Amino acid sequence: MPRKSTMNPALKSWLNKEVYPLLSHDKVFGQLPNFTKAVYSETRYSDCPRCRRNKSFYMIDGRPTGTCDRCHVVIGWWSFLKFDHSEKETIAVIATLAGVPPIDLEAVQWTSL
Repeated sequence: MPRKSTMNPALKSWLNKEVYPLLSHDKVFGQLPNFTKAVYSETRYSDCPRCRRNKSFYMIDGRPTGTCDRCHVVIGWWSFLKFDHSEKETIAVIATLAGVPPIDLEAVQWTSL
């Protein structure tokens, strides 16, 4: 059974509608060790950020996630960036990568009441 999302609905909507369409694996995962594009497909590979296995983490265009063949972790762009940042910092980082203004969750929450 899929887990229910605990993400703020306004944040989730902003990511899906305004941010993710402007991002790519190159922008988000591009700094991972051994990041490279496959020769005959649009798939990218890198070392896994979790288990560190060489070129086991693959990213398919059109999906905002990467998956490890070895440890089977699935990491999305948001989760990956949130490893080293607070939620507010992650919003700023992902907005900068996408070239959009960051969402102000406090303003959205007040106006939706």
